[in-house]
Amino acid sequence: ALTASALETPLDIFSAERAVARAQVRLISAAAFAGTVYPANTITGVQLTAEVGRTSAEIAPIVIDAIRQTYYTVSALSWTETFDRAVFPTRGLSVFVQTEVARRAIGSGADFSRSLLDVEVRRPVHERTTVLTRLTLGAARGDDLPVYDRFYLGGTIMSAVLSGRSFPFAALEPEARSGRALQMAEVGVQQRLGGASFLTVRGTVGNTFERWPTRLTASEYLGGASLGFGVLTPLGPASVTVAGRSFD
Repeated sequence: ALTASALETPLDIFSAERAVARAQVRLISAAAFAGTVYPANTITGVQLTAEVGRTSAEIAPIVIDAIRQTYYTVSALSWTETFDRAVFPTRGLSVFVQTEVARRAIGSGADFSRSLLDVEVRRPVHERTTVLTRLTLGAARGDDLPVYDRFYLGGTIMSAVLSGRSFPFAALEPEARSGRALQMAEVGVQQRLGGASFLTVRGTVGNTFERWPTRLTASEYLGGASLGFGVLTPLGPASVTVAGRSFD
């Protein structure tokens, strides 16, 4: 399968919970994927990707010269998904695993690697009640790692633009935390209130790091809780979420 995409998006850069700069990311990519659908609901294969990225940043009135990168990556990936529906699923699981490598030795314009594991499980415990759990782990290495290939944490929904790079943490602003490593775990309960409305309570622990932590120190992790109300409408899903977190 052959795919191509182009995106242009602003990317806020945070320090001490405040946005101190904004990067403008322009990315053009083309990918060739070869794999198999086996067993059912599982895609496994190898993907070759060519990307041209341009990043410029503004800090107050100062504009930093744009950085342009062209590189090729090879990745192995597997994705299993058995949710009963795309929005507010009540049962099933999603397991996504990917390891991506760029090497100058094979003609790429960069040297870096990224690995990601994202597992989400939904298990019904009652006709209207579903327990949800999620574990997300990511690690990246290499001096040439593009800013848009770092791991980002924050917001209430998965990023459609930075797919596989940015993950929700309701008690943070979108992309408020970033790093070369990501660790996050979540548990929650989804309750169907009647008809097409749902109430969801979640507890989340996690953070981003510049290197993979060798010791688990509680003070290095953020803890958060959120309460969300959502409804399925003829125009699509709508939701509102309130959240709070521990302060570090």
